[in-house]
Amino acid sequence: MPNSFSQPSQPRLVDWSRLRAELLWAYCGPPIMPQAEHRYEYPVLMCWLILQGQVQAFSPGSGSIKAKAGDWLFMPDDKQGHTFSEDAKIISLRLIVQWPNQQHLYDHNQWIRFADAEYPQLQKQSWNLVRRAYAILKSKPAEVMSTDMTTLPCNLAQYLQLEQAVLKWVEIYDRTMQKLQIKRSVMVQPDKRVAQCLRYIEQLPPNREFDEKQLARSLGLSAGRMNRLFSQHIHMTPKAYAGKLRVNDAIKLLTTTNLPIKELTYRLGFKQQSHFANWFWKRTGYYPTDYRQSFKKPSMAQIIETIKSG
Repeated sequence: MPNSFSQPSQPRLVDWSRLRAELLWAYCGPPIMPQAEHRYEYPVLMCWLILQGQVQAFSPGSGSIKAKAGDWLFMPDDKQGHTFSEDAKIISLRLIVQWPNQQHLYDHNQWIRFADAEYPQLQKQSWNLVRRAYAILKSKPAEVMSTDMTTLPCNLAQYLQLEQAVLKWVEIYDRTMQKLQIKRSVMVQPDKRVAQCLRYIEQLPPNREFDEKQLARSLGLSAGRMNRLFSQHIHMTPKAYAGKLRVNDAIKLLTTTNLPIKELTYRLGFKQQSHFANWFWKRTGYYPTDYRQSFKKPSMAQIIETIKSG
């Protein structure tokens, strides 16, 4: 079975067009969460530039690491906790830079630490992300609860400026990882029907429900052929992919909104709150209420106050 992730000599424009680049969070100042413990989250690229002080962090797969002022620290997906010094000040970024099946552009399966002085353009563009994010975030009312930039309203000019800043950051990030000799994952999808199937599933509402046979017919395929073709490129069935997105939808709603659990239950397509709770626990090890509590996300008012004081 061919592998959809490869290192072609010259990827096509259509291959790169499938890369998703999105800013979720950009911040500079004292750590909003000086200490944190593990919780399941949808996979994102997380990194810090330590401007002052130090941090110690831990992951089961990569062990513990310390980073000090002047260090960049890119985190593995299984990061389980961290503790900052009291005098710490950081640039903190959370982005999605991945292919449709949530494969990162670079697999961060270990700690990546390097000196900021060796890659000055990365800090420069990170400051640009922070400025663009603040232009949107600081204009929002204090009662808004969100640390996900994608949930905040903005005008067209703000969106375009932020989008350009994100793409430039990804370009510099890519050059940095290449210089560090970290292998890039490139997704090549020669079959247009797979791309059509992906787009259809990604545009579904949070319940992610769809008629598998009807979708297959719209692609000119049988359900069995669609599943085999999709699995060949994405390494899971369309139903499994929709289920993975549904978990991510649940986590986003829990951590970026104040919606009652009962309302989340209906939005995600569950008829009873207990069904949603059991489904979520089987996939994350948390019940929804416990997960939201463990997140301990500060209010927007607290975030803005921290920004102003920093």
